[in-house]
Amino acid sequence: MPRINITPVVLNLLIINGLVFLALNLYQEALEPYFLVAKSNLIIPRPNYIFENGDPVVFRPVQLVTGFFSHEAVWHIFMNMFALVSMGSMLETVMGARRFLAAYLTIGVVSTAMIAFLDPSDNPVLGASGAIAGLGVIAAYYFPHARISLMFLPTGISARNFTIGFAALSAILVVVGLFSDTSVGRVSHFGHLAGMVVGFLYLHIGGLRKIGGR
Repeated sequence: MPRINITPVVLNLLIINGLVFLALNLYQEALEPYFLVAKSNLIIPRPNYIFENGDPVVFRPVQLVTGFFSHEAVWHIFMNMFALVSMGSMLETVMGARRFLAAYLTIGVVSTAMIAFLDPSDNPVLGASGAIAGLGVIAAYYFPHARISLMFLPTGISARNFTIGFAALSAILVVVGLFSDTSVGRVSHFGHLAGMVVGFLYLHIGGLRKIGGR
């Protein structure tokens, strides 16, 4: 695997995510209605989710952009940003800054829209996980044999196999969620799966299979 250096677009994405994280934790009540992704009733009828103060969580189009820049828990933003640096810097190097940014934003917006309109769960969500999962699919195409180290697999696993396994696990958790009343919080397994689907489609439709150029 090539040496990782934080590239310009990735660095700016880190800064934006960090600033949004701080703002949400400082002004949660004021900002959450615009940064937390609520589920729309347009396709799937569902009851309104209620904030602790009694206000309903209402879907707003701006959430399609703000939602994948938002995190509340330290572990959540750390994991997503670690993955962004690890994969994003390599991808920005081979794709070019403009194409990388276009891919990240497109995957983020489309996967967030799929969460808002198609996710069977009623829970509102937030986080960059969908966009990160989509980047994972593209990274697995460009670097299929790169080794990913996991605590329970000391020998590591190839990026391609990890991506396939993560997609299968996400699909299983989505199905389990359909038959369980247990809340999974504001992290969407459906969003992970949606991001991977969008990443796969963008890889082929967006012409990213040809490496290089800007």
